[in-house]
Amino acid sequence: MSQLPPPSELPSHTPRLGHGRYVLMDRLGKGGMAGVFAAWDTQLDEWRAIKVLFPKHAGDRSLRSRFETEARTMRQLNHPNLVRVFDVGEAEHHPYMVMELVDAGSLHLWIKSYGPMPPRMAVEAVLQLCQALQTVHDADVVHRDVKPRNLLINWDGALKLTDFGIARVEPSEETSTGLALGTMGYMSPEQLHDAKTVDHRSDLYALGATLWAILTARKARDLFRLDDKPELMEGVPPALRPVLRHCLAYERQDRYQSAEDIRAVLEGVLPGLPPDPATTPPLPLPSGGVDLTGSADPAVFREILEGEDTSDADGLLDFGSSTSSAFRRDDAGRVPIQAPPPLEGDLKHRRAVSPTTPYASSDALPTYTAGVVQPQDQRRPETIGLKGPQAIGTPEPVPPPPQPTEPRSPRDGSAVRMASIAALGLLGLGVMAVLGMVGTLLVGTWQLSSAEARFDAACDDLSARVNDAAPIVRELEQLGASPDPLLASLEEWNLITDPRAKGHAAVAFVERVGSEARERVDPVGVSHEEQMVRQRMSRLTDGVTQYQDALTAWHRAAGGPFGRLSLRLGLADPLIRPTLSPPSAPLRQE
Repeated sequence: MSQLPPPSELPSHTPRLGHGRYVLMDRLGKGGMAGVFAAWDTQLDEWRAIKVLFPKHAGDRSLRSRFETEARTMRQLNHPNLVRVFDVGEAEHHPYMVMELVDAGSLHLWIKSYGPMPPRMAVEAVLQLCQALQTVHDADVVHRDVKPRNLLINWDGALKLTDFGIARVEPSEETSTGLALGTMGYMSPEQLHDAKTVDHRSDLYALGATLWAILTARKARDLFRLDDKPELMEGVPPALRPVLRHCLAYERQDRYQSAEDIRAVLEGVLPGLPPDPATTPPLPLPSGGVDLTGSADPAVFREILEGEDTSDADGLLDFGSSTSSAFRRDDAGRVPIQAPPPLEGDLKHRRAVSPTTPYASSDALPTYTAGVVQPQDQRRPETIGLKGPQAIGTPEPVPPPPQPTEPRSPRDGSAVRMASIAALGLLGLGVMAVLGMVGTLLVGTWQLSSAEARFDAACDDLSARVNDAAPIVRELEQLGASPDPLLASLEEWNLITDPRAKGHAAVAFVERVGSEARERVDPVGVSHEEQMVRQRMSRLTDGVTQYQDALTAWHRAAGGPFGRLSLRLGLADPLIRPTLSPPSAPLRQE
């Protein structure tokens, strides 16, 4: 979840995806086949990052398949150090994926802003990458593009590996033999020749190249020649040089065989590295350069709209209220002009009256009743205009005069009308009573359902915060806390599958780590660990507060008259949760 404040207003001139749910605000990045945009999720009131395939590549089956594979792969992988995918969809036949917005920079931007990273901080960052890659490789996926630019930084210091656009999933036939895919300097020797034959050890080579790049702030190139070019090791601490040589070996069998192996080695080296200088900037960088006020230049959205009909033809891509859905363009991009409809009955009457119909005089012009021609002259048609014997026929019988009837009393009619009105009034009152009862039940059920959905969302959000804040255990351990109780609480939370029970366990974990943090973190401490613990605890306690607010809102709805009636009739399920203690006071940086 992003730390950014919500937008003050939603613009009407920017595209929307997902039936108007996601409002694009500005472009975050642009690649060869897709763009990444910051968007506001109007359903969950959260910032998101949305990657959209450019229209000019939508017809390329290979690129489209690669984009869809990336979306499926990222959605299936779940780890605190991997960018999460929340939704996938298609707008105007162009696929997109909705991801968490990680808005505190990247490792590439960090070294570009501050220069070489201190060894301890660099190792801690790569330890997070090890965990991410182990999860990726356990799923039989090879990333093939690990580099500092693809390691995003969350505002709480967590690294997030992203961009699985050229990942290889087993089994896969998407990469042709002999095709090299990746980024120069981070590709292993075998990947330079044939990307299809690489395995997870190619990612381990890229991991070593990433560590070298953030330690030196230099451009990676030919790192497999470390032994031939000793100058490449300038700026690398002696304790880390053997690790890099092992990662960057030319032959894959000479490298480490898993990310877990690298993690174990780096954890052994970490205690011997010098402390980071007190002036070292924190890992998260301030957000900048992204306009999230809704006033972004419309030109930044041109790539996803180029050559496309911007009307909301299928409800997936629109421009808010500024574009009327009453206008639809044809295949040539023109708005068709519709002729006004004929007047009521006009066409019907014209068809009924034929100019060849033989009428003797204007007195015989027809009148129209529901489209039926009825001549005003009531004589038989065959006698019209004839004289003499031909006009003489059998006379029509004269109907008998009407028989007089006894007049009805006006009072009898009034009584009948009054009785009918009374019956209708009683019927209306009954209908209104039934509708009122149904409306009451619907209101109560809607209130409980809305409160329950809010509580479930709060449970998911709190679990996501705990997931992201898992490194706090290691940071508290470095500050002198015993890790065993914290790890036990974290493991208990991790084993729970029910989302609501998982949310309750997350509250227990937050209170446990909060107790340790209050004892060991100086409110004005400047060490890297103290800064990270304060940031993580602030985020965690905010999540607990939202969780308890949602729980209180449900109990308030359930205790109202509508809610009680809905629960009593079984239209809503009771939401029973243990009473929770108030959240710990957040540790905020002074």
